[in-house]
Amino acid sequence: MSIKDLQVGTVLPNGGVVKAYFVQKDKGIVMCGFVSQTTSYATWEFYFDNLQSTSQGHYFKEAEEAITDFLARVAKEVYYH
Repeated sequence: MSIKDLQVGTVLPNGGVVKAYFVQKDKGIVMCGFVSQTTSYATWEFYFDNLQSTSQGHYFKEAEEAITDFLARVAKEVYYH
């Protein structure tokens, strides 16, 4: 699965359902939700047009926490790159 396939609602190889995403050059940040897991939301980094390369996961039970983390990670990418 590549970045070209990415859109809200896409199911990633790790089972996360995309809620929001940000792509810059060869790296991106994605926020996902889960339907039937203890952790309800996660944010990950991904690299090189490969959505199977999600890493650096942050996990949350509440949407508000995940949204705050997603926005902070995006701001960091914009500011430092």
